[in-house]
Amino acid sequence: MQLSRCKYVTRFALIVLLLSGVAALAQVSTEPKQGLRENNPRTHALTNARLVPAPGKLIGKGTVLIRNGLIVEAGPAVKVPADAR
Repeated sequence: MQLSRCKYVTRFALIVLLLSGVAALAQVSTEPKQGLRENNPRTHALTNARLVPAPGKLIGKGTVLIRNGLIVEAGPAVKVPADAR
């Protein structure tokens, strides 16, 4: 009886060790991706957008120009730069 109990405890311990090793290998890396992500365009243009610059004021087909995450220009006659996406 004692021998079979020891055998089960040993197997259980082995299974726990194997599963903890698999869990350690499955950790997600927090390093940023290298490659194409570095070449993202920094200028975006949203065209044919309905803009409301102020309450009661409406621009039916306008353009919003975004550079480095900030809106730099918005209106009906905004020229889209060549590097905009």
